[in-house]
Amino acid sequence: MDDLQKMHPESGTALLVRPARKWDECVIGFHGRVAAQNGIRRRELEPLLPRQKVCTHAFGHPLPAWAWKYRGKEYFTSACIHCIWENRYIKQAWRIKLVEVCHVHHTLLRPAHDLDNKRCNFDAIYSRLDDPTFRSDNTCHANYREEEWSVFQAIWPWINAPQKVGSQALAASTLIATLLQRLAYVRAENGDTAQRQPFLVQVARWAKSIDLDICASRYGIDALLVRLPSSLHRAAAYRFLNEVVDAERIQRSVMRELPLQRWLSLLQSLLATGSDALAPYRQSAYERASLRQRTDELDVPSEKRQFLLDIFEGAVAQAIRERPKHGRIFKLHRAISLEMVAADICIPKEALHYLQLSVYPPMLQVLRRSGLLRNWQIGRHQFYLRSQMEGMLEKLTRHACPFEGQSALSLNDPTLYQGIADNAVAQLLSDICTGQVLVWHDLKCPGLWGIKVPHSIKTHLEAHTRQISSEPSA
Repeated sequence: MDDLQKMHPESGTALLVRPARKWDECVIGFHGRVAAQNGIRRRELEPLLPRQKVCTHAFGHPLPAWAWKYRGKEYFTSACIHCIWENRYIKQAWRIKLVEVCHVHHTLLRPAHDLDNKRCNFDAIYSRLDDPTFRSDNTCHANYREEEWSVFQAIWPWINAPQKVGSQALAASTLIATLLQRLAYVRAENGDTAQRQPFLVQVARWAKSIDLDICASRYGIDALLVRLPSSLHRAAAYRFLNEVVDAERIQRSVMRELPLQRWLSLLQSLLATGSDALAPYRQSAYERASLRQRTDELDVPSEKRQFLLDIFEGAVAQAIRERPKHGRIFKLHRAISLEMVAADICIPKEALHYLQLSVYPPMLQVLRRSGLLRNWQIGRHQFYLRSQMEGMLEKLTRHACPFEGQSALSLNDPTLYQGIADNAVAQLLSDICTGQVLVWHDLKCPGLWGIKVPHSIKTHLEAHTRQISSEPSA
């Protein structure tokens, strides 16, 4: 039985051509393709199909109504004519709000138009695919810079992967895209109003201004909420998450995979905290004494308490020196409670334990050179952020399969890297993040210990190392 008969059994006997639906094909676009291949119009196919109120599912998962560009039985969508020309179908991702660029051709997505500048429905698109004039008339370029394109890839990391999308990945991408749109257009506290620009341009500029590494995951959203630069941004995020929770009460969707209530509680605590002594314009002797007292009250080991105080005082001094940048490390302005910052900061010893790298410290340097992990420096103190380490582990396990006892090596196994060039290891990590290498994830093991690769990877790394070592002599 083919896909069409599985979806609509009564339609199978009435159609001569019954194509299979692609895994990433839009349902309404699939119906248009069926009608086109059978030489009929969609309205002639509609009596054979059940009535649909809203196209609520994407990649097999229910999306909320606010996440769609078009609702109901809307028979138009923004699309990439080049992709339709090459693949002959309409992709589901194009109907999701804020997916505005084709990830294959880097062109803007927009509704197709005919010679009379009238918007074409799916029937017209499918019937005119072989017309070169129609294709050239609907060509559109994005012309985005590298940093703006990297924002798109960070928000929709799964859109390039030739595999089915997980519910949590779809939920995180959809939520963080809309949240970033709300936050990037927040009015500045000093009254300045930025001119509205395209979504990716505005988000790229705003993320750079607060030194934010965008990651479409639960950990990435945690890091975003903790680093919001002002009370206006926190209030905007709180209002949006409240809207999402209200929508979930009406109709449940894939957003139930995300800890919405925890994020609301976090924002409530940040809004209640008010201004913080970490990055003020000026700091009096009383405020310095208050900072030391508050640091002493933190529920952290005594060996870390002085370390944190030195970092906090160093951040204050740096913020005063670098006005109006307000410090390069935390970008807090008037933002966060010391408890939240202290929970996020990890001294090198804690970072090694968290990542399970105590037996192989050089791997930490490879992670830093490859851009997966960043170390921060204030004065003589070096530290890492727990949220960034969680985001790195999420990237490495994004395409992983469940570990079921296969013969494998852990990423923190020192025997895997003996005699291997750092560039070869960095390339391996990049291939793991993009899903080009088979990898398993053992949830019972923490850090890099739980990320497993086949033994054959060792042979591949040795060959890559020999290639690297032979390049200078050649």
